[in-house]
Amino acid sequence: MKTNMKTKKLLAAALCCAVAALCLFPAAAASGSPSAWAAEQVNRAISEGLVPQNLQSDYTKAITRAEFCALAVLLYEKHMGTISELAPAFDDSRDTNVRKMSALGVVNGVGDNRFNPNGKLIREQAAAILSRLADAMGISLAKASPDYTDSKQISDWAAADVGKMQASKIMTGTDGNRFDPKGSYTREQSIVTMVRIWDMVKKSAETFPFPYKFTAKDLYGNTVTEKSLGEKELFFVHYWATWCGPCVNEMPELAKIAEEYGDRVGFLALLADYGSAAKTAIRIAESSGISFVMVDANTKELQELLKKVQSGYVPTTILIDGEGNIVGEQIIGSYGSGYASYIDEALEK
Repeated sequence: MKTNMKTKKLLAAALCCAVAALCLFPAAAASGSPSAWAAEQVNRAISEGLVPQNLQSDYTKAITRAEFCALAVLLYEKHMGTISELAPAFDDSRDTNVRKMSALGVVNGVGDNRFNPNGKLIREQAAAILSRLADAMGISLAKASPDYTDSKQISDWAAADVGKMQASKIMTGTDGNRFDPKGSYTREQSIVTMVRIWDMVKKSAETFPFPYKFTAKDLYGNTVTEKSLGEKELFFVHYWATWCGPCVNEMPELAKIAEEYGDRVGFLALLADYGSAAKTAIRIAESSGISFVMVDANTKELQELLKKVQSGYVPTTILIDGEGNIVGEQIIGSYGSGYASYIDEALEK
């Protein structure tokens, strides 16, 4: 009995020590957070939808080549629209993100039609990919020669890209003004560099307020004005009615398009039968996931805009710039998935 009691006391003491150790050293919690220097930008990247769910942990872990492609695709598509073209699959990878980046010429294989998707990305490879990604997104980076204490260790094929990264401050060196070209690149370093490119994109894009001043009621009776649409590169104006079957059927597609392009394009829906069908319109909008502004098309201040939109048919859609000019062609009738290419072409003009 004494021996059992002694054993129980020893076990209790050991358990207490174990609990104390867990409290003092929460290793699992620490691994789930980015380093202090990267935390603000990593959290901002997540909030802006620039980080895949599977990369929102283990931030100090070396990133793989395929994971880096996933980050690059999110960044590119958020600004430029969906990449529809896929390059042929590599023998060791059918990953869609890899094939998208390969189709754009942003990434290359490692030889013998292999990509090595799970291989660790090294810093000079990251510099080359980031340089080509910036170019694909229309960002012009100044040419420069890298000026690091270990610049001679940078491979010849990567030297120009490392120079661009240093001059643009998209990538920075390590301790002692070294670049460490063969060192692994971490998840948090990758995310931070993507944020820097994203900030350059947003700064370079010219935006405008909605060119028609108006005050109108939305579906819920709230007062909205042109300021509700913010400042954007283009504005998507859609004329529709609740009694129009094609209008209603394409609403879920419009919801997807608005979510995909909302950072660059403002969306305004003009409802032809607002007075008698507001409740029906609310049901349609909510069931479709529509979140952009819908107003009464018969509002007096919107009649000038409506003259540009109306073709005698619903739905009718136009894209306008900051001066109220129609960009591209007017779309008469439902367009479904075609709206993405319609917007892409207009943004490139």
